[in-house]
Amino acid sequence: MMEASRVSANLLTVYDVWRAFGCNFAPPSFLYASAMRTAAASTALAVILALGCGDSGTEPTGLRRVQIVGTASLTHFLVNDTARVSLAGYDKNGASYPAGPVTWRSSDPTVLSIDTAGLVVARALGSATITGSVGTVSDSFPIQVAGTRHRWPITANETWTLAASPHVVKGRLAVGGAGGVTLTIDAGATVQLHYVTVSGCGQVRTDDQPVGCLVLGHRFSGASPTLLVDHVTVQDAAGGAVILQSTSRFTPGSSALSVQRMHGYIATMPAGAAGEFPLGGTFSANDSNEVRLTRDTLRDSTVWAAGPPWIVLDPIYIEGPRQPVLTIPAGVTLPFAFGASLVVGNNGPGGLRIGTDGGAAVSLAPRSGTWAGLAFYPAALASAVTNATLDDCGNYGSTGYGQACVSFIGNFFGTAPTPVFKNVTIRGAVDVGVNAIGGGRFGDGSANVTITGTHGSIGAPIWLWGSSPASIPSGGYSGNAMDVIYVIYGEVTQTETWPNPGVPYLIRDGLGIGHAANPRLTLDPGVVLRFAPGGILSVGWLVSGNVRAIGTDSEPIIFTGQYDFAGSWMGVMVGPYADTTTAFDHVIVQNGGADDGQFATGFRLAREMGPFIRNTLVQRSAGCGITRLSGSTWTTDFTAPALGNTFQNNAGAAQCGP
Repeated sequence: MMEASRVSANLLTVYDVWRAFGCNFAPPSFLYASAMRTAAASTALAVILALGCGDSGTEPTGLRRVQIVGTASLTHFLVNDTARVSLAGYDKNGASYPAGPVTWRSSDPTVLSIDTAGLVVARALGSATITGSVGTVSDSFPIQVAGTRHRWPITANETWTLAASPHVVKGRLAVGGAGGVTLTIDAGATVQLHYVTVSGCGQVRTDDQPVGCLVLGHRFSGASPTLLVDHVTVQDAAGGAVILQSTSRFTPGSSALSVQRMHGYIATMPAGAAGEFPLGGTFSANDSNEVRLTRDTLRDSTVWAAGPPWIVLDPIYIEGPRQPVLTIPAGVTLPFAFGASLVVGNNGPGGLRIGTDGGAAVSLAPRSGTWAGLAFYPAALASAVTNATLDDCGNYGSTGYGQACVSFIGNFFGTAPTPVFKNVTIRGAVDVGVNAIGGGRFGDGSANVTITGTHGSIGAPIWLWGSSPASIPSGGYSGNAMDVIYVIYGEVTQTETWPNPGVPYLIRDGLGIGHAANPRLTLDPGVVLRFAPGGILSVGWLVSGNVRAIGTDSEPIIFTGQYDFAGSWMGVMVGPYADTTTAFDHVIVQNGGADDGQFATGFRLAREMGPFIRNTLVQRSAGCGITRLSGSTWTTDFTAPALGNTFQNNAGAAQCGP
């Protein structure tokens, strides 16, 4: 009787507990079977708790799984950061189920602490795992603490180390205390400033670092920090608001640096840092509104955007294996200090692009006085200067070829720069406007170049040494101390045309035309060639070559001496290898006839080539007008009226020789 009562009670217990868990169907028979054994009642109940209602229930029940939520902010966790997490529960069907009470723990409380309410605090650099559990069900999340968030005033000397970077500040961070406080940023560290105002800084320092507010890196040693600027204002301070040294840089994505009421200037940085300068800020009421760019080699392409008040303090080199190109957009005004310059492609490939066709003008000018200018070397990539004015440049001859505002320097063996200059004005250059050396020349498409106001010991718009005048673009080249284009060591070995630049060419060492390829020199109407004393125009004397000097009545081509007296140069020499297409028509040859010990004549002709001199005026020769050399059978009389040649005021006969 007692056994039957115990079984009945056990069956009742199984049924009641089953229904209490929300099951609306009969418990499985094995539970009843278990309940028939008095000792098995507790086991049956445990099975019920573990199984819940099974698949046939209408409502899920029973905690099967938990998951830590609120972890998004933990993926970039910094020392002094806080975050709150919670634990979500789920039943066996994946539906939400209450989870609690929750027990939280950290695998390393010295790195991460977590309280009973799920508040996580980053205490130190390192890694730790937080775990939340309900009974025997748990979930874990690993966290890496890398970097430091600075929240509290700095009242004593402090160092932001490389190991603890990035160092992140948001809002106002006070730095100061009795006797002064120094915040030191380790070499190589990264600093991020978000919506920060910095003020009251820039005290005189006792070390070798410059006076400023945000001073990164060292001039001479060590890896350099990087700085992320995100809406940062520096105000009411002294020195430089931001000073980057060595390889210190702004982090890409920096924006909105504002500087106001500085007893100093905006910023100083290596020129390579300018491309990431934080744009979008304002600058006002500063002693000097300058962003100063110091000596650097640009090894990656970069843009110096319009907006910041740049000034270049030193030579800037653009070169390297990554073939960097510096772009200065339309509308930029770029001042330069004395001796500052842009040097392109000297020891490796590099390029320079200034302005755009149709864009606002670019101005390159000195801060005061003069500046060094632009230099393009043999490794210069395709470069262009468009819609730009270059003022008062050429004060420092670092190229080895004298002072010039712009230099194109080739290697004399076929490798040379060819930058395109279009709508460019060069004013007030020192010594030379454009210096083209060793094959350097204006690139194809150059046009509308004006060079005026050149002064100094030379004072000429263009100086060519081993480079052809053929690339000289249209424009204006007058108004200089010496309105001539210097041609040094002139030699024509390929077919080319010399344009009429509106000023004479001054041929300093004579001009020879000849090569196995039989090159032709064509001179445009109106061209004037002035030869220095002892100079001579030699056509096909030792090897084939020819010249086409065909002017017009209104624009004759003139060959004359540098100085205005008879015999100031030797004259024209047409040699035995001159091609029969050589022609002089509507030409003036004057002041020739300097005696070389054999002849004194305006023209000396080596062989019969027909009437290739027509409508030509030979005047003020120190000897004959034309000399036909012996050794050839001559049939052409160059004094024949039909040829239209004129001879005036020559010391000798109009025509000499056989």
